[in-house]
Amino acid sequence: MAIEVFCRYATGATNAAERRVLWKVVEILERNRHSAVIVCDFFCGGQQIDLLVASETTTLVLQVKSYHHPAEGTANSAFWRNPATGETLPNAYTQATNQMLSLKDMVRARTGVDPGFARAVVLFERGIPVGSSLPPSDFRVQICDTEGLEALLLTHTSERSGRVPWDQELIRSYAIEEGMARLPETALRKPLIRETAPSSSQNFARPGPTDRPLNVVDVPARVVPVVMTARHVEQTVQTLSNTHASAQPQRLRKRRWYAAAVVAIGLSLGWLYRPTPKPASSIVSSASTRAPLHGGAESKRHRGHMQYASRKSPGSSLPPEPTGIAAAPVQTPVTMQNAAPLPPCPAGIDRLGCTASSETLARLSGQ
Repeated sequence: MAIEVFCRYATGATNAAERRVLWKVVEILERNRHSAVIVCDFFCGGQQIDLLVASETTTLVLQVKSYHHPAEGTANSAFWRNPATGETLPNAYTQATNQMLSLKDMVRARTGVDPGFARAVVLFERGIPVGSSLPPSDFRVQICDTEGLEALLLTHTSERSGRVPWDQELIRSYAIEEGMARLPETALRKPLIRETAPSSSQNFARPGPTDRPLNVVDVPARVVPVVMTARHVEQTVQTLSNTHASAQPQRLRKRRWYAAAVVAIGLSLGWLYRPTPKPASSIVSSASTRAPLHGGAESKRHRGHMQYASRKSPGSSLPPEPTGIAAAPVQTPVTMQNAAPLPPCPAGIDRLGCTASSETLARLSGQ
């Protein structure tokens, strides 16, 4: 089993989608142990052909498309187009048919015998775009994606028609005569992702080769006791203190925030329940009521008499006592009606206040 790949470029196909399809074809053939001759990215009869696969079971002419947008058209359309933008696209059905016919003419010209038709395939490498309207597959052209590639490679040509696979030696000699390069084994497979080399600053061991067998030793697991030394205890205490210190600023900020909130609430309540200022007239009237504090008994008696008269007479027109500032209570002198005469003072005592005379005082002091 051998797979040979030829290309007009020594590095392989220039189109990334064509390279990915080539890797997929080689993978399928190697997995199923099929030999094949593959020619990619070359010209034949004025047609640029993406892939020609000549295996022991079939011959495929692949026209690779990698559209990100939908496409619509028919087999007889002069062009296909992008329905979203109206951009014109080449008719892939016509392209695949013309490429297959050019290769057929080349083989017949070299051998003098008609080799029959190969399978022309329009392969959408990213899958058929959603929203596309394409002609159905027929005996001339197959329209599919990479999921249907394995069935095309493994199905024998004679199962669907009287076709026979083309001669692999004929395809190989054609590629050599045209001066095409044979691709190395590294170009037939998807390259592995290379890991970047570690820098000098990274201090770790580089893994050894994976193809060398490793001696695995079964070591029974055991519990290792943890011994706390003085250094471990010091490190633990230092870690806890750092954690506590880092938490202190946050607690202090919370306390300040709570204090500010309480002060703001207190100021708001004080402003809402502030005392209402009293009018100047009320203050003057109250002051005038309290003014005669040092007047004689006659003014106090007169004021008390007026208050008593105002309480007794319901129809009095005097204004009520102002209530803005509490006035000092005024005692109304009590007048005795029809009081009995005072008893006479004893001998030697004056009438005014019943004060003892000088003789009485001398007599009392002599006692």
